[in-house]
Amino acid sequence: MQELKDELRRILKGRVAIVGVGNVMRGDDGFGAVLVRILKRRVNSERILLIDAEMMPENYGKKIREFKPEKVLIIDAVDFNSSPGDVVIFGEDAIKENFMSTHKIPLSVFASFLRRDTRAEFFFLGVQPKKIELGEKMSKEVARATKLISAIFLDILTSSAPSPEDP
Repeated sequence: MQELKDELRRILKGRVAIVGVGNVMRGDDGFGAVLVRILKRRVNSERILLIDAEMMPENYGKKIREFKPEKVLIIDAVDFNSSPGDVVIFGEDAIKENFMSTHKIPLSVFASFLRRDTRAEFFFLGVQPKKIELGEKMSKEVARATKLISAIFLDILTSSAPSPEDP
């Protein structure tokens, strides 16, 4: 878990757009949307743009471009053949080959479209879903991961003291 926290600390430096993707009516598929909603209640920073894109991340391209991020972190439920609730962070190239999103429009297409305009670095934070059927509640495993990941984000984004590696 420390490795995940260290990687998020690195990604969340500078000007960052965080885009939560998912449908809360489809159980674990709501992971990205729920996580961003939690962060919106507690994070207030001019260098962080929080977007709950639900099922339509492409509708927020203009807003992201206008924000001029250095990095974009897309959060979603992603099937990476692991145990439900497991979390992974990967770069844009990895999603093209190894991961299957639960959405119709590939997130890699969305990312490459935006990268061309923003020159931002793209990252994906995925959770392995257990159930994504319409009308399902979030599984205990993904709910636990959501709570844990949101605590890490809040620790990083709401800490007023500079970390030791900051100048």
